[in-house]
Amino acid sequence: MLLGKPLDALLSIGTMALNIGLNIGQELWARRRLREVEQAARPQATVIREAMARSIDPSEIVLGDALVVGPGDQLLVDGEVVGDEHIFVDESMLTGESVRVSKGAGDQVYAGSFCLDGRGAYIARRIGNERLIATRVAAAPSTKEELTSLERIIGRVLRILLFVVAIFTIMLLSAYFRLDIGVPADALNDAASVIFSIAPASLFL
Repeated sequence: MLLGKPLDALLSIGTMALNIGLNIGQELWARRRLREVEQAARPQATVIREAMARSIDPSEIVLGDALVVGPGDQLLVDGEVVGDEHIFVDESMLTGESVRVSKGAGDQVYAGSFCLDGRGAYIARRIGNERLIATRVAAAPSTKEELTSLERIIGRVLRILLFVVAIFTIMLLSAYFRLDIGVPADALNDAASVIFSIAPASLFL
C-alpha cells in the first residue's frame, strides 16, 4: 500500500491467506489421522473387577486392580504378581538387557515390560507418574536440539533479509511522509518490491 500498488497488496494478502488456510487444514487433518492411529495402536488393559474380566483403557486403571497379562501383552503399571502361574517378561526398556526374566507370586513387575510367555495376573501398586519408568524418564537429562548446517545457513540468511527489510521499511515510511532521503522514489519502489518478494513475512513468522 505504501508503494501505491493496492492490487499487488491485495494479491499478496490473498496468497498469504491461502497458504495459511491450506497449512491449517493440513495440520488439522494430520492431527486427526494421528489421533486415530494412536487410538488404534494404544494397548488395552485386561482387568478383573467383580469377578469378571473386562478390557479398559490404561488411564482407567486404579490402585489395587488385578490385571491379566499373556504373551505379547505390555505391562502398563508397576505391580506384584499374584497366583501360582509364572510369567516370563522382557524388561529391556528398564534395564537395557533383553533377557527373559521369570516372575512368580510376590515378584515385582514394572510398566514398560512385555510378557513373553505364560499367563498370569498382577496387582497394580504404582500408576501414573509413580511408575518406575516414569520416574526414570523424568530424571533423564534433556537433550539440546542441534540445528543442521543448512538450518543454520537459512536462519542467518533470514536474519540478514529481515534487517534489509527493516531498512527499506524505514525508507518507505520516510518517502510516504514526504521526507527527503536522497533516493529517487521509482528506484526505491523497485528495490523494495524485489526485497519484499524475496523475504516474505511468512518466512520470519
